[in-house]
Amino acid sequence: MQLNIGESSAFDVIKDTYDYETCKEITEHGCVSGVAHDHIYYKDTVDFFDKYEDEIVTHISETLGDDVLTDLFKDADASLTSYKNNVTWCYIELVAMDIVDNKESQELEDEATIASYAY
Repeated sequence: MQLNIGESSAFDVIKDTYDYETCKEITEHGCVSGVAHDHIYYKDTVDFFDKYEDEIVTHISETLGDDVLTDLFKDADASLTSYKNNVTWCYIELVAMDIVDNKESQELEDEATIASYAY
C-alpha cells in the first residue's frame, strides 16, 4: 500500500487516537470491551478496514500468520462486515500491544541507565 503525501498510516492513526493508558486497557480487555472508543461501531471499524486493508492484513499476517485471518473469517460466519470488524479489532489490539511494549521497554532501559550512573 502506498500512502499519498500527508496521509497517515493505519499504525499512525491508532497511535494518535489512543494514548498509552488506553492502549494498556485495550491490551488487558480487548476492543470488545468498548475501550477503543473510536472503533466501537461497525461503521467505524469497516471504514477503517476499507481505508487501510492492505496494511492491516499484512501486519496481522506477518505477526500472527495467515491462519488467524482465516479463523477470523470463519468466526464471522462468512459475514464480511463482521470479518472487517474483527480484523480491525485484532489489528488495533496488536498495535496497542506494540505501543505498551515499546513504552515499557523504554522505561526499563531508562531505569537501567539511571541506575548505572548511581554506582
